[in-house]
This record gives sequence, C-alpha cells and structure tokens, in this order.
Amino acid sequence: MTSGFEIEYEEAWAAGSALLRAGDDVDAAGRAGILLGADAYGGPRLVGAGRSFGARFEHLLVQGLAEEAVAAGENLHATVRDYADVDVLALGLLPAAPAGAL
Repeated sequence: MTSGFEIEYEEAWAAGSALLRAGDDVDAAGRAGILLGADAYGGPRLVGAGRSFGARFEHLLVQGLAEEAVAAGENLHATVRDYADVDVLALGLLPAAPAGAL
C-alpha cells in the first residue's frame, strides 16, 4: 500500500510563474542585442566575426533558453491544474461516511 503523493499547489504554481518570468527576462536580454559594439573591433574580419557570434548567441538566448524556460513554466502550471482536477474528482469517488461515524 502506498502512502500517496501530494504537491503544494501554491509552491508549484509560484515555481511555474518564476520560470515564466525568467523566460521573459532572458528573451528581453537576447533581443536587446549582444556585442553591439562589434563595429568598433577594427578590421572587417573582426567586425564580421563579432556580428556573427552576436547573432548566434541572440538566437540561442531567444529561441533556446527563453523558450525552454517559458515552456517549463507553462507545463508546471498545467500540471498543477491537472493535479487539482484529479483531487476534486477523487473526493467524489470516496465512499460516504456512515451516519454517526463522525
């Protein structure tokens, strides 16, 4: 017989919200621009390399890390909703206590 499993809804929801905020922050940082001073690097090869690296790093931040954090936050919120729904359903399946049992 198992002892059951419980989650703290408020804590799990707060963790999901924190992930959503983190994803938004990373997205904003990535879209703000990386290596904006690359044009001052001197030679055309250095400028090109700086721009190329900056573009790739921005893509990794926005398309990679930010989207993963947002997806994890959304999944955590969905999981909390699912657990809450199951808990409500489970209460409806419990047998009624006999009269005078309490």
